Amino acid sequence: MSKTGNTIRFHCRNIHLDSGEITEGEVLCAADKPLEISLGSKTTDSVKLPDTAHIALGRVDPHVHFRESAEPTREEVETYGPEGVDYDQLIESIRKANAQYSIRSGCL
Repeated sequence: MSKTGNTIRFHCRNIHLDSGEITEGEVLCAADKPLEISLGSKTTDSVKLPDTAHIALGRVDPHVHFRESAEPTREEVETYGPEGVDYDQLIESIRKANAQYSIRSGCL
């Protein structure tokens, strides 16, 4: 596989764009960096994917990738929550769990 440092270049004839178009070009992948797309280009050190390969760039759906929980109000917990729940402990637990998530963890 062709590499330049930590960067891997893929050449693909079927890159699906948000506009609905399918075009050819290169996708550059490097650790800890966003994908770089060079439409229409092809360098000699890129890995040529088979003509049957497709690259469809997805979007991050925050409902799926970011799992931060909402903090309910005291009234919501009293009305809908299980009986006997300590509201302050519940909020503390939610905040501790939410502190584990970041943009990076959500994108991974």
